[in-house]
Amino acid sequence: MLVFVTAYDEHAVKAFELEAVDYLLKPYDKDRLLQSLARVRRRIGDAAARATAVAAARAASTCERLLVPVGESLQLIERAAIDWLEADDNYVHVHTRARSYLLRRTLQDLLAQLGERQFVRIHKSAAVNISAVAALTPLFKGDYEVRLHSGHTLRLSRRYKDALFRSMGR
Repeated sequence: MLVFVTAYDEHAVKAFELEAVDYLLKPYDKDRLLQSLARVRRRIGDAAARATAVAAARAASTCERLLVPVGESLQLIERAAIDWLEADDNYVHVHTRARSYLLRRTLQDLLAQLGERQFVRIHKSAAVNISAVAALTPLFKGDYEVRLHSGHTLRLSRRYKDALFRSMGR
């Protein structure tokens, strides 16, 4: 945010071209300064409200289906059909019971799109659909083995254990 403070009124046009919040012409009194500060505070509040609305919209806009490339075409996968996600640099392997798909996305971006309530990280490079989890078996040093309904087993690191347990209602 920009407030111009100057003794020259010829800069006013340039100030508003730059979308200045206000233009204080010297000499100014205390009331005029307070008025300008109030205008800045309102703009900051408006910006914060917009940022909150955008964050809420992103959280509410979890998708029900995911578009993935398959050969020359694109296929839609239901979110519920995804068992787990596996990161591989800037790619993610999307695993379903039927097959796996490779997307050029980061795991973090994909989790944000799919909804972090349904998909929970279990390792720095993996996340699981909590409805696909069949059992958890303790291993050693706080790690667990996650067995999916599909029969696949994954490793739950102790770092992500609490988040998974919370999401599963424990």
